[in-house]
Amino acid sequence: MSEQEVTQAMTELYAVAKKCEFAVICWDGEAYKPIEGRSQHDVIEKVIQNLQGGGGTTIEPVLRKVSNLMRNKDIIVIFSDFCIWDWEDADVQELLRDLASRASVAVLVSTDREPDPMPEGWIFVKVDISQN
Repeated sequence: MSEQEVTQAMTELYAVAKKCEFAVICWDGEAYKPIEGRSQHDVIEKVIQNLQGGGGTTIEPVLRKVSNLMRNKDIIVIFSDFCIWDWEDADVQELLRDLASRASVAVLVSTDREPDPMPEGWIFVKVDISQN
């Protein structure tokens, strides 16, 4: 994701951070250590200061990590541009279905393209960053 897209993701996280605790897992070809927070202050002091990742994006490693860490009825949000190399893989689609079935809400937030195929049980939101 571009710097502008990451800034938008952090803005969205900052907005919801005053209402709930959260964990952010950055990823590219691997899933990095979760960054946990409970406040807007944590978004600035913990998350933004410790963002990791780069190109070569595959989502299976982070989906497996989320599956192992999540509690039933957690809310899951995937914020991405959805330029994901393994999105269409059968294992990825099965993981997405499983996560959605265990989550209270599962949301895909895209700054670029709509994920294809759209996994069952997920809500899709398109964020327009062109005006920011």
